[in-house]
Amino acid sequence: DRRLVVEGNAIMLSQVVLDHGGILDKFIGDAVVAFWGAPIARLADGGRAAAAGYALWQAGEAFRAEVAAMDPALPRIGKTRVGMHWGEAVVGNFGGESRIQYTALGDSMNTAARLESGNKAFRSSVMASEEFASHTTLDWWRPMGRVVLSGRASPVALCEPAPDFPAADRQALAAALDLLVADRAAAL
Repeated sequence: DRRLVVEGNAIMLSQVVLDHGGILDKFIGDAVVAFWGAPIARLADGGRAAAAGYALWQAGEAFRAEVAAMDPALPRIGKTRVGMHWGEAVVGNFGGESRIQYTALGDSMNTAARLESGNKAFRSSVMASEEFASHTTLDWWRPMGRVVLSGRASPVALCEPAPDFPAADRQALAAALDLLVADRAAAL
């Protein structure tokens, strides 16, 4: 039953968020929405959120392989995609008399969602804004260029975690992306 598979995946991914100190916000279909930094912000929140994002993708890939091995006749489960952004949000209990939910609202949450869906176009799995990456101490960020996301006027610098990407290549890629604005031919 595909429905059980999706629910199993959501439960597994929820545990990854909790293991990395995140707050589970909500489930939207088979998506897990989470945030860090509230109700109490900690210095390590950025690093924990980044590690969680990468672990979510790894857990999703392991789950895909496990289900495929169980029964080759089952439809292939979709790819787990992760979007990460840093910014301000309004966090608290929202709702009315009959239903209240502790959640985070704001442009930063919308931007993370757009980065998650942007993975499809970029054929990537984990996408972070440069703003997010700058709030971590991790040195695994590979620059991916800039893009104007839906609902935003200015471009967002993108990067992805690439722990196995050599530092020299990461620096060369960053230099080429910087040059792209001034001299496209030289950058290419």
